[in-house]
Amino acid sequence: MPAEFTLPSARGPVRCAYRAVEGATAAVLAVGGTDGGLDGPADALYPDLAADLAAAGIATLRDR
Repeated sequence: MPAEFTLPSARGPVRCAYRAVEGATAAVLAVGGTDGGLDGPADALYPDLAADLAAAGIATLRDR
């Protein structure tokens, strides 16, 4: 399950969700933009992508 948190930035807070994977040596940054939110475009693509990547040992950080 991803951990959700907020990062401060010069343009205001940025909502994020991090899906940690024990022993991961790689990570993917998925940027949702204004329309996708944390779940991303294409009918919430990012949560499914994060699950697939976790199965391959890759962590994922999603932002709004």
